Amino acid sequence: MIKAPITNEKVEIIKNTILQNPIFEGISLPSISDEIILEISTGGSQCKTAIDGLVKDIEGTSLKEDFNTLATDPNLIDNITNLAVTANTKQPTCKNNDGEISVSATGGAGTYEYKLSTSTTWQVSNVFKNLKPETYTVLVKDKQGNSGKTVITIIQNLTITINVNVSISNCSKQPTNTIIVSVSGGTPPYKYSVNKGSEQSSNTFINLYGTNIFEVEDNQGCNSAKNVNILANEKNDLSLKLKEITNTISLNCEEKEKLEHRFSNILETCFGNALYRGLITKGVKLNFKISNNIAGTKASGGYDPTSNDLSFQSVDALEETTLIHELFHAYQNSFYVGGIDQYRKNGGKGRSNIEFETFFMLDILAMNGGGGQLVIRNSQEEMDKYFNWMLNLTDNDNHPNSWDKIKDKYFYFLEDFKKSIPAYNYPTDENLLPNAYFSLIKSSTCKQ
Repeated sequence: MIKAPITNEKVEIIKNTILQNPIFEGISLPSISDEIILEISTGGSQCKTAIDGLVKDIEGTSLKEDFNTLATDPNLIDNITNLAVTANTKQPTCKNNDGEISVSATGGAGTYEYKLSTSTTWQVSNVFKNLKPETYTVLVKDKQGNSGKTVITIIQNLTITINVNVSISNCSKQPTNTIIVSVSGGTPPYKYSVNKGSEQSSNTFINLYGTNIFEVEDNQGCNSAKNVNILANEKNDLSLKLKEITNTISLNCEEKEKLEHRFSNILETCFGNALYRGLITKGVKLNFKISNNIAGTKASGGYDPTSNDLSFQSVDALEETTLIHELFHAYQNSFYVGGIDQYRKNGGKGRSNIEFETFFMLDILAMNGGGGQLVIRNSQEEMDKYFNWMLNLTDNDNHPNSWDKIKDKYFYFLEDFKKSIPAYNYPTDENLLPNAYFSLIKSSTCKQ
């Protein structure tokens, strides 16, 4: 099979021979370009496609076979070599058609010539300039008739998109705000300005109120602007959301802001949002506090089902995993008839169920992108078994939403859990299923 285009002399031989075929008598043959000859001479499907396109409007059943035989005749086209062709692009600057393609070729002999499929002229230079964004076919040939080609696309700089995030702090006598401008698209580094002021390399501004125009310019001179209205007395919507599940907050201003920040991150997740709505539906009101004496545990946080106190050992312990852990306990207390304090009495039967359901929930979230260490840690063998089970349950980012999906191994790993954390080694209640978790997953937007 012939694998390359051919010299100008042989192109003419093929063209003339085709035109002498009786089937073309009295018929206007479409233009046969060098590119068509190149496709024909490669043989195979490219040859068939080129011939089909060339003769699609010409009657005669034997023409295609005759043409294919002619184009691949080894006595006509012989000792032809494909060149290896590669190319790189330079993006055009903003709003300009000044892109470039640089070409390199190997496998031939002597001087190479280059051209784009959109041109009729060959050139010695391997660089094409002043190009607009589009897809190009680059052709290369040497003096012996060896040729090759490659296809490459010049991409225009992406449109610059600006996002402005405003955070408000009320911990000082004079409330302050911090504005962070984030950018996508364009070519970094970026320059930032506000209200036609001087440019700066930092994307952070402080204490701006009213209508402000934020502008960004990239390294290619492309720019974009966005108007943002910042209210000086803007109410903190996050504080209002937290208030929906709050009875009291015994935290100073900085501690409260950290709580709000962690709470905000939880609300951005599908499960966290469902948990928040579940607490509101159940009418749960919590007392948030810092306490370095969380009874009977060394945990970072704790929930007391009798007082609805949600406590943290310190401000450093106020982390998202701890917060969602204790918020889920608060939901369990409202979900299960009689609350969860009943499982701390009478020998603690069922207490391990309550705790394992919580860690099971956290591990499902971790497997779906939340990160963190899985709870089963009593041996490497059991860790591997648990991980593989979790991997199967969360395949394609799914969240198991029924007992049938987990019943084969749930209680097996609950026993492993008690070995991993002996503080929760209480009698198992075989009738206490993780239905609080299921109720939230089913009401959530999480993939199921």
